[in-house]
Amino acid sequence: MKYVLTGGPCCGKTATINELSSRGFNVVEETARKIIKENPGITVEERQKRIFEEQLEKELKLSPDGLYFLDRSLVDCVAYSLFYIGKLPELLHGFDFRRRYDKIFLLHRLQFEKDNIRVENAQEAQLLHDKLHEVYISLGYAVAEVPLLPVAARANFILERIAQTPA
Repeated sequence: MKYVLTGGPCCGKTATINELSSRGFNVVEETARKIIKENPGITVEERQKRIFEEQLEKELKLSPDGLYFLDRSLVDCVAYSLFYIGKLPELLHGFDFRRRYDKIFLLHRLQFEKDNIRVENAQEAQLLHDKLHEVYISLGYAVAEVPLLPVAARANFILERIAQTPA
């Protein structure tokens, strides 16, 4: 089972993933921040390719019998590529993004805060958030929206929605 936490910059994905990890759940940390930090001068297209390759590698290593929470997914690469370069890098063409994930959780955005990795401003962060939602829907995913709540309550909200999902 793979559950994705997604949303635009500044929506609390990482804090919520960390909360789920502290409760003993398996998590897959965000790939993009690592790639951006390690490769500051690369083009946006090259960055998206590297993020996709590393994310795919991580996902392929997951046990088919496990339960995982992912801080973003391969689908996020699609949304970010469309947002920043207006097209998919060649590497992503023909890849089947459908039915890879069991549930998508779109976290409502928090107050925008700039950091040393984020290149977006508050308006772009909202547009990215909307693009992520649009892309997941276009690929046939049902998206559960996670409201603004304290971190522990967000984790509880997600776990309750999973418990309510028929097997």
